[in-house]
Amino acid sequence: MNFVSKNKKISFLNILIGFFASLYDLGYDFIKLLVDFFASLYDMAHDLIFFIWEYLKWITDIRPIMPQNITTQAEKSITSKS
Repeated sequence: MNFVSKNKKISFLNILIGFFASLYDLGYDFIKLLVDFFASLYDMAHDLIFFIWEYLKWITDIRPIMPQNITTQAEKSITSKS
């Protein structure tokens, strides 16, 4: 059982090999797509948890505020142009 395409003989075995190779490639690409998708979900969740953790550290960081010393006079007075 041979097929002819542009003066080249194509055997049934070559067609089967090409078919199953394409199925293998499709399966490989699908699995790679799934792995990349779940890896990106993991990265997003990790970054979100890290952001929330840093935000909570920032918002709960209570330091005493040093009062400003406003009793000293300025070296140069401020002039207005009105």
